[in-house]
Amino acid sequence: MKTPVTIAPEALDFTWLIRSGETVGWAEATAEPVFLTRLLDAQAERCPPFRLFFALTVAWSPNDGDPTRPA
Repeated sequence: MKTPVTIAPEALDFTWLIRSGETVGWAEATAEPVFLTRLLDAQAERCPPFRLFFALTVAWSPNDGDPTRPA
């Protein structure tokens, strides 16, 4: 097991952390680490090619009969 290391936010460089072909998991809603997702977005063009996985869930069914919900 590796020893955790603390890195200052301005020193975090995803181009050094992400290898070609890797998949990055992107959280959602209140679990989303906004700082990290924005930083990854800003650095993505400089990173080697990688895949992005993010889950999309809803708490209602489009067919639940509620006229205020989009179809």
